[in-house]
Amino acid sequence: MRFPISLARRQKRADELGRRRRSLRLKPSVDPLEQRQLMTISDMTQLAQVFAPHSGPTILYLNFDGGRVSFIDPTSGTTVVHNISSYQPGGNRSANIAAILDGVAKVFQPFNVEVEQMFGSGASDESSFGNTTIFVGDDDSNNTYDSAGTLLRNLAASLTPFAFLDDPGPVKGYTHAPNSDPWDLAFVDPVSNITGSFKVQDIQTIVANVAHEAGHTFGLEHVLTAGPIFQFSTANPPDLMAYDAPNTVPLDQTFAVTDLNYDPKSNSYSNGGDRFYAEWKDLNGVTNKITTQDSFSYLMTALGPHHGEMTMARNSNGNLEAFAIGPGHQLWHEWQWSPGGSWSGWQSLGGYVVQIAVGQNKDGRLEAFGIGNDNHVYHIWQSPYGGWSGWQQLSSLYVRQIAAASNSDGRLEVFAIDAVNGLEDASQTSPGGPWSQWTKEGGYSRQISVGTNADGRLEVFAIGWDGQIYHDWQGTPGGSFSGWNPNTLGGYIYQATDLAVARNSSGPLEVFAIDRYGVPYHSWQTWTSSYSGFSPWNTLGYSFPRLSELTVGQNQNGQLEVFGIDPDGNLEHIRQGGPYGGWGSWTNDVGGGTLYLGGGFTDIALASNADGRIEVFAMRPILSGGLLTDRIFDMWQVSPNGGWSGNWAYNSWSDTWYVN
Repeated sequence: MRFPISLARRQKRADELGRRRRSLRLKPSVDPLEQRQLMTISDMTQLAQVFAPHSGPTILYLNFDGGRVSFIDPTSGTTVVHNISSYQPGGNRSANIAAILDGVAKVFQPFNVEVEQMFGSGASDESSFGNTTIFVGDDDSNNTYDSAGTLLRNLAASLTPFAFLDDPGPVKGYTHAPNSDPWDLAFVDPVSNITGSFKVQDIQTIVANVAHEAGHTFGLEHVLTAGPIFQFSTANPPDLMAYDAPNTVPLDQTFAVTDLNYDPKSNSYSNGGDRFYAEWKDLNGVTNKITTQDSFSYLMTALGPHHGEMTMARNSNGNLEAFAIGPGHQLWHEWQWSPGGSWSGWQSLGGYVVQIAVGQNKDGRLEAFGIGNDNHVYHIWQSPYGGWSGWQQLSSLYVRQIAAASNSDGRLEVFAIDAVNGLEDASQTSPGGPWSQWTKEGGYSRQISVGTNADGRLEVFAIGWDGQIYHDWQGTPGGSFSGWNPNTLGGYIYQATDLAVARNSSGPLEVFAIDRYGVPYHSWQTWTSSYSGFSPWNTLGYSFPRLSELTVGQNQNGQLEVFGIDPDGNLEHIRQGGPYGGWGSWTNDVGGGTLYLGGGFTDIALASNADGRIEVFAMRPILSGGLLTDRIFDMWQVSPNGGWSGNWAYNSWSDTWYVN
């Protein structure tokens, strides 16, 4: 909130209650942008629909380490300073932080939001990727002192400064696109000491306050959920942005926007006027005041739907196996009964994971790796006699992302982005054997992908702090890494948001990336003696769509094939004209079938069957009756290098959670 009434205060008053741009090939049903900008708009979702959604995931960082934070107040032009103490709950700090991160992630689970911990005193993400950093800790700006400097009151309060309210209006300008700031800040102070009684808010309250402030940085306004008269009640609909109810989840209901605001220092409410409403000026010069808001549909429009987590691999007997994060954040899997045959149905492997990777041991056994809710790496593997082992912790290193690959001698190697965005790796000391300690490879990575050179050397590709692509490679197969090349791979690309890598049948690696506008690019190795150099970035194909993510597979004849999701959630693909050859055109219509399923796909995974036919899994969330359900669909080539199965097959998957 601008200065919100914290959930704890509301609970006390109520009897102390105990997570891009449209395709160039616009569909006929979509109004051109100019027409949409001439519409009379009074609802936040309508406003969000005028603009492109955020490209790539929005990262919500929570910093519990305190520090000095400063920024310019746009209403006065002065520098504002917050001196924040580190979060100290009085109990198990690490466990509380993990519970807060998990709670906030569950609030934003339907959307393309990643919740991560930020480390370092005063550290925040001030890149231009549209991410938010929220500081959680005792904030000196909420304290009141007497003339002698003695503390009189220490208030628990949460704040999103006007500089980071990401909506159009008198502060940001009437043509400001909602959720378009390069970066945002907010503050949640859970500490109070008013009458000599020192208190720290409980986890549930901190989660609610963090989620509410994050909502403001995404462009949301305050609402009243029970009518125009303000009266707080736990019986009122608990919308994330409600001023008259607990802030629980973004509800898929329309409520009236309010300019009501609470100032904890004066312990008073006031009507803030127009600066507490979003106001947008259309192309006719008419200012539209936003008076209604559906938090769920707005966030779905502005942020995009959440991206599921799936991957696929092929067993040594030729049967494909699919893995996905399912109900309860457990790892689920299903497998073909025979190579290219029918599927077993999904079964749980247990655990609690937020990101997964799968590798294959030298003897053919698959091994799955997952980041747990404590951000440590865990793994589980197939038994030589059938079935799977139990989950075991691989290390206590704090990680943000993982990837897995096999060395030329069969040893698995795991790569991870650590707490300070550096790359670290660990490998089996012998094929299928125990694991080494982590080795710091350094650099700064936002996302990583691993490829295998023709001579067996592993090469890591990363989106760096500046959105450019960097790479680091083994000096010899299975050996140590050479160090990050300081020069960007392929030259300049505008703020890459996703990348993938594959090896052409003739040997050279090829890297694929999406820039911030969703434009697909590729760059390939050019020095055939050692495959060390890369071509400049080239757009991938002609009349390319805008994409939100991509993945790549290989046909039986060696032709690479890239699949991506466009802004409407439809699956697009493009195929090489020949092994290491030119590329054709993007299409969503293959063979006699169509890759359309009414849009809405959020994640894709693929693998090649034993006979070379590519099989694609796609995840699609479906909202119905207050439930958001992930469903997985399946499509496959009917012959190697050929056409497709005709229609998507529902793959008996259901991961459901409540929206309202």
